[in-house]
Amino acid sequence: MRTLRRIALVVLAVLLLPVLPTSAQEDACFQKGGTWNPDEQRCILLTSLEIDIHYPLELTTEHAVIEQAVDAFIHDARSAFLAPLVESSFPVPIGAGPLALSIDYETFNFSEDVLSLKFTIYDYTGGAHGNTTFRTLTF
Repeated sequence: MRTLRRIALVVLAVLLLPVLPTSAQEDACFQKGGTWNPDEQRCILLTSLEIDIHYPLELTTEHAVIEQAVDAFIHDARSAFLAPLVESSFPVPIGAGPLALSIDYETFNFSEDVLSLKFTIYDYTGGAHGNTTFRTLTF
């Protein structure tokens, strides 16, 4: 019985031996944030960046105050999103992508003299999920 069990373990080890290196490579590749390509026997790390900003041009061409406020907000939002990617101390999550920033807006006219812009900001920087926040400017 012991001999039969030893033979079975040896046969199993011989059969699994070619599989183990690939599995170990897949695991190592996944830990680096990549995808294992079995056809090429390569670990592929991809990071892409998407920035999609909708700009309320119809309001800013007629009102300098609105233009200044919107430009400052968009500049700050874009800079805050990109800053960690260009700082050398921040580990860019390879393969987590696409990293994304999306800003959309809605216009609310409360009266002839009061206008609000609600910005919906979505960003994904490689974590478990993206984040959605809101920013409102009232004029």
